[in-house]
Amino acid sequence: MGEAIERNWEIPNFTIKEIRNAVPSHCFERNTFRSFTYLIRYVFLVATTVCAALYIDSILLSRATRLILWSVYWVAQGTISGGLWVFAHECGHQAFSSYKAINNGVGMVNHFFFNIPYHSWRISHSRHHKYTGLMSKDETFVPFTRSERGLPPKDANINQQQKNDENDSRALHYHEHEMSEQSPMRAFWSFVKVFVIGWPIYLIFGSHHHPGVNSHFNPYCALFEKRQVWDILRSDMAQFGSEIIMKLYLGPYLVLNVWIMIITYLQHTHPNVPHYRENSVDRSYGAIVDFLHHDLQRTHVAHHFFSTMPHYYTVEATHYIKKALGKSYLIEQTSIPIALWDSWTQCRFVEDEDDVVFFKKL
Repeated sequence: MGEAIERNWEIPNFTIKEIRNAVPSHCFERNTFRSFTYLIRYVFLVATTVCAALYIDSILLSRATRLILWSVYWVAQGTISGGLWVFAHECGHQAFSSYKAINNGVGMVNHFFFNIPYHSWRISHSRHHKYTGLMSKDETFVPFTRSERGLPPKDANINQQQKNDENDSRALHYHEHEMSEQSPMRAFWSFVKVFVIGWPIYLIFGSHHHPGVNSHFNPYCALFEKRQVWDILRSDMAQFGSEIIMKLYLGPYLVLNVWIMIITYLQHTHPNVPHYRENSVDRSYGAIVDFLHHDLQRTHVAHHFFSTMPHYYTVEATHYIKKALGKSYLIEQTSIPIALWDSWTQCRFVEDEDDVVFFKKL
């Protein structure tokens, strides 16, 4: 607890029951009809955008202009699809409907279009909710430790003279590592790798903190229990059952992947967020994105407390939860590009030891 004491961090003194009692009971009611009206609205919006995109190549425009229009479509469709992803996400939490069969049916169809195996993701994501912030068991953006980064021990007495002494191989290695990790180009390249292709890599290979390859498509990997094998196989068969038109699908798919990575990263990565205990950060992404994504980003604390709460009540519930949490409630109002870069460059590792650890920069 040494680091927590240094930061004046206090163990929260509230209980989940107290937080739940602070939220009106109707916020926990799942309305299947209402959920479907939201879903149909977004299916119509996605379909309309696809129909508009089909005219791009038929218009007598220059190749460069058509490429620009396709790029606009990819960004717009990828962002709109984030709203559909919210419904897919809700189904995995059984928040779309009070009927399990409806949740799993809608979830399976939605996840198919996002190239995500439904049951595999549902199971691994429930693990994240159960162990949020726990270094040894969480699934989402678990920090690298000091030793995993190849840094010297915290109490190592390495002064500036040792760093500059080329005869001291340990000091030289530390100096080179420090300069390399902090270079803007390396930081930018690692940023691009994580947020552009990080999501499909995670689905295929699993998280870095689990030994071996733990693919969401492999029913026998360490992520799943024996009783879940048939759920995973059903997801796999649904996922690879047909082909999607790449021109209409691939661009929006990549944009959606970027949104998923950015949203989940910023929800759980901040210099003031400790690891080991459950925590999250709310933030606004601007009126348009907040609307298209059903306020998912600025109500994530409510979602982590009550994952079966439907999205159309999370804004109201957040109002009451914020009051109940007091100073323990975290909200970030920095603009998204600046917050993303700040978190990426400042939250690089945590210490190997201590019950409560915080992010540090290199």
